[in-house]
Amino acid sequence: MPVLESMNPHTMAIIPSLFAIYKFSRSSDGSGAQSAQPWFTRMLRAYDTWSNSWAVRNSLHTKAIEQAAHDRNLFHNTEPSPLVELKFPEIFNTGSPHNIPAGHGADLKALIAHYHQKNRKQDAKTRSRMESKKGGLKQHEGATLPGQNPEGAPSFSAVSPTK
Repeated sequence: MPVLESMNPHTMAIIPSLFAIYKFSRSSDGSGAQSAQPWFTRMLRAYDTWSNSWAVRNSLHTKAIEQAAHDRNLFHNTEPSPLVELKFPEIFNTGSPHNIPAGHGADLKALIAHYHQKNRKQDAKTRSRMESKKGGLKQHEGATLPGQNPEGAPSFSAVSPTK
């Protein structure tokens, strides 16, 4: 047999509370733009101030990320500099100048030829001067001058200092 169920006292409390929520959710009769909105919407808008600041922050963040992506693309797609910046470039000039044979670093053939020619001219002047002073070197026809080897090239080791 069916049991007769009576209304619960809580059910009686729900009906007025639903009416109150309905009343608060409708717009009020006041004048002005703020009062034209329902009370419940105005209450939610009080906690909605962060949305504007987040929108500004998000737009700034997006611009920063776009700029970073542009810079990264720029740095990755450019040719690197062939020069290497050194903290101590004088390191290339350090090293012992001793025990390095002459002419080791460069070709000195042109320089040697220049000084051979210069010494031959000097020897020719010296010979002509000596011939004019003493009347000639006819008795020493095959002899060489001091500081000159038999091939005609100057001998740097045999030259004695003159005053």
